[in-house]
Amino acid sequence: MTTVHLQLHDLDADRAPDEELDTLLDDAERARAERFVRPVHRRRYRVGRAVLRRTLASWTGVPPASIAFEYGLNGKPSMRDGPSFNVSHSEGALLIGLADRGRLGVDVEVLRPIDDLQKLAAANFARAEVSALELTPPAGQGEAFLRIWTCKEALIKAVGDGLSIPLHSF
Repeated sequence: MTTVHLQLHDLDADRAPDEELDTLLDDAERARAERFVRPVHRRRYRVGRAVLRRTLASWTGVPPASIAFEYGLNGKPSMRDGPSFNVSHSEGALLIGLADRGRLGVDVEVLRPIDDLQKLAAANFARAEVSALELTPPAGQGEAFLRIWTCKEALIKAVGDGLSIPLHSF
């Protein structure tokens, strides 16, 4: 049996000082944080990476600052001899998924109005999904769209091939 753990974190509510967060990050993560133009994005990135490192540390016993990531061909991070994990964020929401074995993909999206919803669905969803969305009452179409989208994105993240897999193909 596989154990899966999901953790939702509010990036904007975390009050740890940047200096404290930076002690947990590696050089590449600190450099990437500094490349964000907007302070809110810089802050969310720092908090997200620190939360990920703390969560992985609690599963592995490796100190957060000592965790070494490996990156796949499409940039998906992993840990040698560590749990399978995946991360998603949307605005201030961070979702971390961990599993003791197998592949794992997660996605989170903040519910929001979506411009050109039908056009996006037609370009990215399978025909049956587009039809189901069209049958959904207008007030529920945004949520229905995001439910389909998050499932698709989680799947392609689990596979590790990202958007090289056309979303309408499954």
